[in-house]
Amino acid sequence: TSITASFANVMIPIAAGMALFAALDLCRQGAVGLAPRQASVFMAIAAVALGPGSVLVLLADPFVYQEAIIWSVALVMITVNVFWRWWHGGSNTLLAGASLACTLAAGARPTTMLVGPILAAAVVVRLRTAMTTDRRLLASVAALALAPALFSFGTMYAKFDQFTQPSEAYKNQTGTEYQDPASAVDNRFCLAPVNHVGMENVPTNLFAYLRPDSARVAIDGAPVRFRFAGCTDDAPTLLWPRDSFVGYYPEQHTSITTTMPLATLATVFVAVMAVRRRRWINLLVFLAVASSLSAILTVPVLTARYLGEFYPMLAVGLVFSCPGWVSTVQGRARAWLLGIGAASLAWSVVAVASLFIEYGWIYRLL
Repeated sequence: TSITASFANVMIPIAAGMALFAALDLCRQGAVGLAPRQASVFMAIAAVALGPGSVLVLLADPFVYQEAIIWSVALVMITVNVFWRWWHGGSNTLLAGASLACTLAAGARPTTMLVGPILAAAVVVRLRTAMTTDRRLLASVAALALAPALFSFGTMYAKFDQFTQPSEAYKNQTGTEYQDPASAVDNRFCLAPVNHVGMENVPTNLFAYLRPDSARVAIDGAPVRFRFAGCTDDAPTLLWPRDSFVGYYPEQHTSITTTMPLATLATVFVAVMAVRRRRWINLLVFLAVASSLSAILTVPVLTARYLGEFYPMLAVGLVFSCPGWVSTVQGRARAWLLGIGAASLAWSVVAVASLFIEYGWIYRLL
């Protein structure tokens, strides 16, 4: 309705601002200890990479799907920010704040319900027996571990009268179901009886969301466009290892390597270094913020808005990469790195703005 859309027009920018503020404040914490000039350069890069050059732009349309994702992203970023402050010497009260934020995130988006339990595991690993001597601390850790799932399941039961979302939701988007993409050339969607959620969908979804060739450059109109646009005959979506749309719900989609290449590269770098150097806290935080991908990658759905689930992981990756790049890249190599970074940031800003303009129509057809 128009009232819902107007409300979303207000709430989505608020949530996006909260997500960006929490992410940049986390970056500021990560830049502590750097020389002032290095910290300033890093923060400038982060501001573009996590703001106008990020998938937050693709979530700006005033629809309930985008609003739920962007609120969950904002609340997860607040959770990680507060948790990181506690980890680096903050009071135990911060853990209670992290528990509240991740519980609200799970209420907005059930895919985030594992963030709290994984962070609680990190607290237990660090404090071990010391927890039993502080009842407030023990209560905060218990809330961090249990409250997100309880709140999320309770929300789903209140909405659907069951503890999971009905799988028929996608099949009810239109009155006609298409068994073959050729019969849906004039339709923006290609619907078939939706497959079950399962690990068999992971290769296809990973391939779709990580491939770097998910956009094409054009001279006229928007300079960057979707290459994979559902069932339209001029831009077929390539599914691997599948060879058809049957059982999938495809919309226009792009990839995280196309929209946020610099943050993706930084995240890969940090993940490899964390494994090699056994930085367990980095790995646990990564696992927490990436946990929502376990749901996104197993559903038989491809859509641009699901890239929002990658945002917390890439933001954390960018934070963790700061001291690593500064310490390992020197001299002329650093100049080359800055040049490549600037080019990738310029591409990100143009790409996400263009794709948002092209993506904005999609739900208005329903």
